[in-house]
Amino acid sequence: MVRKRLMLILVMFTVLGSLIAGQSLFAESRGKVLIIMRPNNPADDPANPPKLIGDYMILREFGVMKTALMDAGFTVVVATENGDPVEGQTVSVKPDLKLSDVKAADYKGIMLPCMHSASNPPEAVRIIKDAIAKGVPIAAQNGGVLLLGMAGGLKGKKFTTSSFIANFIKEGTYSGDDVVQDGNIVTSSCCPFMAHYFRGGQDTTLELTQMFIAILQ
Repeated sequence: MVRKRLMLILVMFTVLGSLIAGQSLFAESRGKVLIIMRPNNPADDPANPPKLIGDYMILREFGVMKTALMDAGFTVVVATENGDPVEGQTVSVKPDLKLSDVKAADYKGIMLPCMHSASNPPEAVRIIKDAIAKGVPIAAQNGGVLLLGMAGGLKGKKFTTSSFIANFIKEGTYSGDDVVQDGNIVTSSCCPFMAHYFRGGQDTTLELTQMFIAILQ
């Protein structure tokens, strides 16, 4: 537990630097990993300031994912529906591509952070379906697991997510574990927002990403 916390602290110290630099320390990339993100929409949760949530999730979820992937030698590519940035109060993520320009076969793996809902765009579902058909490894966390389920990626698979989101997933076998791997699919149940604001357990972002990197390698 102590070692895990120390690793998370180390990652957090390098998050802002990696967000700004955008380059891995490795001279040659091991391949591209796509992260599909969804810009904050105030209508999604009127009770919570979306840009405040954005800051929290950009730094503690996306930032941790990106830093760990880059440190492992992978190139990170970010895509949103219309190429719109994901904005917080003090930080933002500028995407590299629109979803319509993404080809799943170009990527060694795909990550779906907890920034998704039942209103996910059809293009995101298309990309995930294509990735599943081509055997591209996928990692999804909490809300991202819902997107994975919408694309049929959990059929015949064990998975985990928050108990609330699990109610909307019709295929697969729900597991209460924090992080679950079934073949080349990895899911986790507790994003930073859930862990902090709802005290729903320990944030599993780093553990999810490390397990995903092990599959990619």
